[in-house]
Amino acid sequence: MKRLILAAALSLFAAAVSAQANYSGIWQTGNGLYVNIAQNGQYIITTMFQNVGATNIAIPLANGQRFFPPTIDIGEISSGQIVNGVGILNGTTTYQACTTVSRIIFTSQTTYTVTLLSINNTSTGFAQGINCQGVYAANGTFPGAVGTATKIF
Repeated sequence: MKRLILAAALSLFAAAVSAQANYSGIWQTGNGLYVNIAQNGQYIITTMFQNVGATNIAIPLANGQRFFPPTIDIGEISSGQIVNGVGILNGTTTYQACTTVSRIIFTSQTTYTVTLLSINNTSTGFAQGINCQGVYAANGTFPGAVGTATKIF
């Protein structure tokens, strides 16, 4: 009986330890985007970049010329605390015009699901006339939307 209790206690301890796994790495979402996760203890930072078409975007160069790229990268950075594989991430996206809040659940050391809880404008977004919820909705993402990712590196 003592062995059975000890075995049960050890298996519970092993499950608790694995819940605090290191999630650092490169992940790929269900729609093909890449997410980098860097973890330091219970805290993580996530970065995601998406390449989108650019129309009439002029980037000034140091020598006074203007560059009109055919595509441009949009980045999102989020951070939060992970406890037992679950966390709330606060992020900034769309050229710092929008903020996001998401819940991430690591279902294993190599998979996670993420739910967008909210998206709002920053003061920059308001000043530029950006409708952050509209931008996300146009891409099929809205509060309550759930995505998945798999660790690839």
